[in-house]
Amino acid sequence: MFDLKLFRKQLEESRNIHECELPPLPEVEEGETYLFISYSRQDYKKVYLDMAELYLMGVRYKYDRELQRNGSWDQSWFDDVRFHYLEDPNCVGVIFYISENLLASSSVLAEIRSIRENHIKYIGVNLTNISIMQNIGMVMNKKGTALEMSDVTMMLDTFNDKITYVMYSQKNHVGDFVERLRKEFDVVEDTTKIKEKMSGLPYDDGINYQEAFKIFGTSVVIKNLENQTGENDWGWGPERELFTTKNPPIPSRINSIVDNPVWGDERRFVSIKDMSTNEVFHNDAIIEPGKKYEIQINYSISGDPAMNQLGIGMATNTRMYVRMSDRISSDVSGGIQAVISSDNLVKKVWDGIQLKTMSRNPIKLTYVTASAKIYNFGEANGQLLSDIALFGTNGILLGFNKLIGNVPTGMKYSGCVTYHIYTQQPRTWIEQKVTHNGLYKIEETALPGDTLTLRICFINRGSSDVGQVVFIVKLSEGLSLVPNTTYLYNICNPDGVLMPNVLDKNGFKVGTYGPGATAEILYQVRVDNNLKVGVELCSKAFVYYCDGVGGMDSIHSTSVIKVVSDRTKEVLQKTAKVQVTEDKKQPKDGIGTISYKEGIYTGELRDGKPHGHGKWTDDKGFVREGNFVDGKMEGHFVCFDEVGSWNEKYINDKRIFK
Repeated sequence: MFDLKLFRKQLEESRNIHECELPPLPEVEEGETYLFISYSRQDYKKVYLDMAELYLMGVRYKYDRELQRNGSWDQSWFDDVRFHYLEDPNCVGVIFYISENLLASSSVLAEIRSIRENHIKYIGVNLTNISIMQNIGMVMNKKGTALEMSDVTMMLDTFNDKITYVMYSQKNHVGDFVERLRKEFDVVEDTTKIKEKMSGLPYDDGINYQEAFKIFGTSVVIKNLENQTGENDWGWGPERELFTTKNPPIPSRINSIVDNPVWGDERRFVSIKDMSTNEVFHNDAIIEPGKKYEIQINYSISGDPAMNQLGIGMATNTRMYVRMSDRISSDVSGGIQAVISSDNLVKKVWDGIQLKTMSRNPIKLTYVTASAKIYNFGEANGQLLSDIALFGTNGILLGFNKLIGNVPTGMKYSGCVTYHIYTQQPRTWIEQKVTHNGLYKIEETALPGDTLTLRICFINRGSSDVGQVVFIVKLSEGLSLVPNTTYLYNICNPDGVLMPNVLDKNGFKVGTYGPGATAEILYQVRVDNNLKVGVELCSKAFVYYCDGVGGMDSIHSTSVIKVVSDRTKEVLQKTAKVQVTEDKKQPKDGIGTISYKEGIYTGELRDGKPHGHGKWTDDKGFVREGNFVDGKMEGHFVCFDEVGSWNEKYINDKRIFK
């Protein structure tokens, strides 16, 4: 019988991959589907523990246990992986355990190319607390490592931050991960087999896992295994005897009274409040970007103050440490947990708050420097605390007059630790369009030998700066850049400034952009004279940037150019595209709606044109609300979509940069 607790202990104590037991291989019967696990052996502790728990939860998988690997990666190694696993018709997907180590692996690059070429499904687990792009950046900066931009683009396309991976640090990530594997790959055994594995497990915590499974299901059981120490739980713990102010504990305990006159149940001692409002502290919160929050952690040595006179009421070496999630989103929850301990009382108690957000875009949680303070009724009141110690493994020493770890029993000697965090959200938008006559479109037609103009629009719609912004363009064969036609327009260059070759593999940097800031790139391309009619060409524009919250990211947009022999029909079609829909009941003056092929206007009209306050909704779902003059946008506009809002300014229908 596989013993997870023993396996975990051996894994933690091992110094390298050769000193630990290998995770068990699930029994995959002939014809049954399975997943192949791709990982770096440098990450073996995290990956092997995941494999063990996936095994107990009935996931059918295989990994390189059965392959012999001597030395570094070579082509023969990948050929074995491809032959034994990736090309096996029963292999229905790949799990990538993503880290800097994995992304630097030549074998993984080969595996990624293989799954993309063969359209093999995949899913990823991010072993780090940083974005994929930041991991890639660390690989690129590592001495002796050189990633081609094509490799970077391939990995970014493969490991989409919003879709294809779950966070290893996420609470109960294994249980949630298995549910995804069950739905997306159908590689999870039926409950009967799982019960057999979980029954009779030699744990000493008094839990009958077979019965627990019957009552709660697999995910809850595994969650229990994960949280035996409380390290991965945002709730309070451990279970302990409880007392009241009229019936205090003897001897003293840490935070064990349920009717504290200040904050009630002492087990719930971590709380949060929005500093922009007058609201009170709460034990949970819906986090919004661009705000500041205060965290409060209460502590008390519960008991009869008379024990201080007897010399048995003092808690010694009393410490507190805090752990906090790096970022959260609607798909990835997080939280804040505080642990309080002492040498002579209960070893440790903990409590936490779970943080949620409605935003799908990640929100970064950042500690405000020099904001951690202690408040009590002693001489230590208001003292600044070391953030390094507070968020370190040993924590800070608590106290009354001096912070030396000695805290007497009683409410008089209790206190709290507070600190501040602020939230940031990187969110960018890009759109590239093309024209030959001034009307920009996603798709355009061209004659052989034509010269066309392309426009890249970039907007920082987040709540924090984005820096080191780089533009790169890739053109299809058959398109060539017209020299000295690349211009940048932004707040510093409202009339445009000539830029270097936009096709350079390293692109060109355009600086830092604050919330709401915009940039436009204009450049021209020429269509090859010898192209056949019907050929479709494309220009793909990339923007790479530091997201301002500890990572790097990229976005892209593609324009399509179709080669035609005659543009007469195309001109007629284009004219029709902006034709106003006929409606005899539609007023020429007053309030009304005008429907175009490219969007809808609702608002004030004059002579059948937008004039006055109105709202324009384009075919992408972007809404711009503001003032129109004789059919053109004029002045300040509030712009928004399903994920947020931003501001723009227009003069004579032309956007002015902020």
